[in-house]
Amino acid sequence: MKIVQLIPCLSRGGAERLVLNLANQLQQLGHEVLVIQLRPDNAYPELEAPLDVKLASSSVYYSIFGKSAIETKAFDKLVAEFKPDVIHSHLLDSELVSRCNPLKNTVYITHWHGCPSLTNPIPFSEWLSKESVWKWNTKRILSNQYNKSNTYFICISEFIAQYVKDRLHVDESSLSVIHNAIDLQLFKPINVPKKEGFRLINIGSLHRNKNHQFLFKVMLNLIKQGFEDVFLDVYGDGPEKQQLQNQIEQLNLQKHVTLHGVVNDPEVQINRAHLMVHSAWHEPFGLIFIEAMACGIPVVSFNTGGPAELIKNNESGYLVPKDHLTEFTDKVKRLYQNRSNLTVLGNNGIKHAAQFGLNEYAKKVESLYEKRLAVVRK
Repeated sequence: MKIVQLIPCLSRGGAERLVLNLANQLQQLGHEVLVIQLRPDNAYPELEAPLDVKLASSSVYYSIFGKSAIETKAFDKLVAEFKPDVIHSHLLDSELVSRCNPLKNTVYITHWHGCPSLTNPIPFSEWLSKESVWKWNTKRILSNQYNKSNTYFICISEFIAQYVKDRLHVDESSLSVIHNAIDLQLFKPINVPKKEGFRLINIGSLHRNKNHQFLFKVMLNLIKQGFEDVFLDVYGDGPEKQQLQNQIEQLNLQKHVTLHGVVNDPEVQINRAHLMVHSAWHEPFGLIFIEAMACGIPVVSFNTGGPAELIKNNESGYLVPKDHLTEFTDKVKRLYQNRSNLTVLGNNGIKHAAQFGLNEYAKKVESLYEKRLAVVRK
């Protein structure tokens, strides 16, 4: 098959990394793969190396009252030259560009990695705002384009599948749940020394939804209870970085909480920690949970969305009700006091993560492509 993987850009993120890993695996299965990015950012040159990655500067903006800004010539030209059997698009900008001029005999796959604000319910008080009208209009146009291009949906979790059915009224026969996958050759237990003290680790973008302030409260609780040798290492970047640093200083947590920024060796940093902690209010999946488990590091997280599907409570980690500070603190404290249980949970996590390898994942996606091609060409 000739397959296009379309992504807005290759900035650092779970969806971007998955696209490159999937493209590599499909290529190894004997398919011709072209990765198209709409913007030039690339934080993964090491994953890009064996692939055909091309830039097609394209964008779509549907105006409410004025003239819409639609520029897809570069993308359309690459597609016309490549003649793909499948166009597999990831994230909203890719959806808008790829569906402008759909091809009749091409399979279109939309990969839902999360819950874009475009499809979220609009509060009654905001119905007449300019942004809300734009969202309604763009969603309406995109839904029509989905119908014209015979789009099929891949959802990264049951949580996202239900979201797509509720928000876009997609029939169950038009979607499949395929959990994301990781490179098990990279994320595994490795022989590196643990950091000093009892180390908690959090990896992800520094956005409001990630709720890092909750983890700061957990740290305060632990310190007040006499656990002075507990430390939190936060890896990632985002718009909340300065605000989070200010809060760390205001709470006098500089000795216990460190914002490290982006690192190129997350697998090493995970292995140097004792426990992964995560406090996002909404998490559609969470590759980082599988990566931590694959390294033998248990996870403590809220019992919502993706984490509830990925973490086996009391087996590979602990699930806690959202924003329940006392219970979250107690789970961390329990593992601090019982290191043997930390090992048991870690070993269980390694076994659980083994089912999320890239090779099996690519075969599932490949099988889906073949089924959809048979339907379209019939």
